[in-house]
Amino acid sequence: MSLKQIIKTGISGLIFDSKQPRKILLIKREQPPYHNQWSFPGGRLEFGELIADGIVRETKEETGYLVNLISKNYNIHEVIRQDSHYLIFSASCIIQSYVKEHEQIHSQFFYLDKYLGKDENEKFNVSEIKDEEAIPNFHEILDKMLKQDFSLDPLENKNIK
Repeated sequence: MSLKQIIKTGISGLIFDSKQPRKILLIKREQPPYHNQWSFPGGRLEFGELIADGIVRETKEETGYLVNLISKNYNIHEVIRQDSHYLIFSASCIIQSYVKEHEQIHSQFFYLDKYLGKDENEKFNVSEIKDEEAIPNFHEILDKMLKQDFSLDPLENKNIK
């Protein structure tokens, strides 16, 4: 078995703004193969690391935000390319605080309003991201995660400060 035949484990977070729960945080990837495309914060799971801890670590490293998982109902999707095969575990998270020490990766908040059938915010709506501007299956993954274990009502009722 060669190294190319090993299935690798990735992690990512659907990061919600604690002050405006109808907004999510996305990053622009800096490395190939998805250079300069919008993505959820994430990366590789380290050996011996719990999935939840990896999501928290990668989010902090890439964005400077400390997050808590909303639930541990992980969304799992596969990425199979010619040279690699990944299983990526994703979870919904909420921002708790910000720290200054992090990589200088471009990140931006996007509204979910149009995506959720509302038309309240025209600027920086996640539904406006074109397929070629994001990682493969971005909208499909987002839709699955929103349907799987997330409702805006419970988040708004948590009285998050």
